[in-house]
Amino acid sequence: YQFIQFIFNVRFFIYDFKIKKGNSLKHTLNKLLQYIIGFIIGLIVKKYSSRISFFYYKITTIFWY
Repeated sequence: YQFIQFIFNVRFFIYDFKIKKGNSLKHTLNKLLQYIIGFIIGLIVKKYSSRISFFYYKITTIFWY
């Protein structure tokens, strides 16, 4: 998706139904970096979600009883 925008030198704004001219390698790399960071955060949350749920359960049972 990002590379298609870069190759055609346009940017697609799906929610606004607009296509704007002009794109740069810096913008494309920035967006790809954002996706990679988001993916890594997702993996971390998935890995530790059971521990977080257990901790939340312990805290709520202490304070509710």
